[in-house]
Amino acid sequence: MPQNFDSNEYTAVTQGNEAKALSAENAANPVVDAVPMKITFEFTGDCNLHCFFCDCEFGRNEFRKQGVHKFAMDETMFRAMAETAFPYVSVVNPTVIGEPMTFPHFDIMLEYAERFDVKLEIVTNGMLLKNPRLERMMPLLDRLTMSFDGGTKETFEHCRTGSKFDVVIRNLEQFRDLREVQGLIKKVKFTFGVTLMRENIEEFPAIIEWAHKLHVDEVSAGHLLVFTKELRGSSLFEHKALANKWIIKAKEKAEELGVPLTAPALFDIEDATVLEISHRGQGLDGEVGATGMLPRMDHISGPIVSDVPNRPQEVMAQESPPPAWSKEKGRYWCQFAWRQVFVNISGDVAPCCHQSRPVVGNVFQQDWNEIWNGKEYQALRKGLHEGKPMPYCASCSLLAEQGSVDYNEEGYIFEDKFPDQSRADQRPDKDPNSKRD
Repeated sequence: MPQNFDSNEYTAVTQGNEAKALSAENAANPVVDAVPMKITFEFTGDCNLHCFFCDCEFGRNEFRKQGVHKFAMDETMFRAMAETAFPYVSVVNPTVIGEPMTFPHFDIMLEYAERFDVKLEIVTNGMLLKNPRLERMMPLLDRLTMSFDGGTKETFEHCRTGSKFDVVIRNLEQFRDLREVQGLIKKVKFTFGVTLMRENIEEFPAIIEWAHKLHVDEVSAGHLLVFTKELRGSSLFEHKALANKWIIKAKEKAEELGVPLTAPALFDIEDATVLEISHRGQGLDGEVGATGMLPRMDHISGPIVSDVPNRPQEVMAQESPPPAWSKEKGRYWCQFAWRQVFVNISGDVAPCCHQSRPVVGNVFQQDWNEIWNGKEYQALRKGLHEGKPMPYCASCSLLAEQGSVDYNEEGYIFEDKFPDQSRADQRPDKDPNSKRD
């Protein structure tokens, strides 16, 4: 990465970097003469919840068998990463494999964000979202994404194992009010991230109602990934017609309440009975509406998006609209290829969070440009632009939910990944031959 600058130059350096990154993307250049605008780290893998479906919790269970129970980066390594990356990136996400508020050096991270004028994207379960830390963190936020997987206390606490629904709602109400009092509604985005599964799909409209009550800016939903045979029944690949019905109902509720919603593309159901798309007066019960019926789900392309304008907010460069070429037939655009990167606790670099993602290098062992503009990254970018995506891109769940590629179970069902486990909320027995680290 580039050399250091004086503190008063950090904002200018960041803006120059953003311009270079977007220029490379607009030109579909496989070489990017800029660092990523957003980096998602794995500063911590610790979590205070034990959600039954969570692949990260399954992974922690495997380590627990060996006597390992702490999953956070030590302070020395964290400082080394922060001092290298924070001066140049626009947005940092401290973790997507754990709860960021459990990170022992969270307050030090806030100091770095203040020093280098970096915005934070926090993905949280909401249980630890409290003052005084919340007040300090608020002006440093670009976005807070709340994992919200149930519309009722019973379902929410079932899906978010270990959570307390009333505590989460109280904390989110405090966040809502503080954002308004501090005048940050246009600067700090507030999102619900929803994992859709059999357990909660019928409460999807109720989740929209909670988003409305809490002044959420957008609800973004995706399908459950399955990691054991026992949980296959939770996948909506096993309940496609039901999923389509309730996704449509959620869209209807979002439009009624004025909540921006992005939900997965509907399943193509070969033997489906006629199901009408809900939009301005169309129903869900089989009656022919004024605008007619759609006989097959494959008549619908792209994600299900509510007809509600996004609220006026300041948008960071890494969330700029896709390049013009992304609309050309046969091309694929991905927000990760030119704009973002993932760096795990060991320094391994991956282009995204897809289960089949490649490791393209290690920040402790290689020069950054050797990784970011190496053969694998260049082939990834070129493949997307030329309509010949890499195999791990072709099976990507995000592209499928955007309607860019067909749904494929290979992108969602990994039922043999943890053969000795059934549910992530069940603690494994410790391996008697292991030693605790």
